[in-house]
Amino acid sequence: MEQAAFRHTRAILKRYGDSGRYKLVCLAGHQGKKGFVRKNLNDCKLENSLSRTKSCVLEIALCNMWDWFVTLTLAPDKFDRYDLPAWRKSFTQWLRNYNRLHNTHIAYLLIPEQHKDGAWHMHGLLSGVPDAALIVNEHGYMDWPAYSRKYGFISMGKVRDLERVSKYITKYVTKDMAARAEDLHAHLYYASKGLKRAEVLHDGFAVFSDAFTPDFRNDYMFSAWLGADWNTVCEVFDRNS
Repeated sequence: MEQAAFRHTRAILKRYGDSGRYKLVCLAGHQGKKGFVRKNLNDCKLENSLSRTKSCVLEIALCNMWDWFVTLTLAPDKFDRYDLPAWRKSFTQWLRNYNRLHNTHIAYLLIPEQHKDGAWHMHGLLSGVPDAALIVNEHGYMDWPAYSRKYGFISMGKVRDLERVSKYITKYVTKDMAARAEDLHAHLYYASKGLKRAEVLHDGFAVFSDAFTPDFRNDYMFSAWLGADWNTVCEVFDRNS
């Protein structure tokens, strides 16, 4: 990559909690009198939405500590498996009540996925569920009976590699899911209030070293994951310019 090619590129550098990871996102395009211009925005609305959603999911996942990777289902005899907004409203109220009654602070990051028949289930991350509230069920999965009684089957696996599981869950954010969710006026992911987000360290223009190679690139942006030595890759300047 030639250094001069991106001399006037807007660069946003974020620190992802205590993970020791930094992400540099650069918006490709050109500068005009009205500032930064992105090309063919109308032609890539869905792709941009998916990219932003995946970035948000990854950010929330990496910036918070999680105990469990979970799959939540809805049993037809307990809840309408086809009404995702109703489930979300019910679940958040049920969880608020549970936290209040048991003096817990259970947090979640959940991504809906739809079966071929239209029914919904969720994948994601949980933290704060007391160990005493969990059992190993007859299928050999860790189970949270309070959820099972209310909604349906749940399976839980310990999070042992936060970065790996954080990247893994973004695969559930798909074009098909985005289209269906838009029709239902539903969200692509659900997250607890108060979760940590990445800290913006710099937002300005950047000059890159000749050795810099992005991890991802398309017509509208490029990005790279960096370590604590991020300043050896680029110099960010003109903050808020």
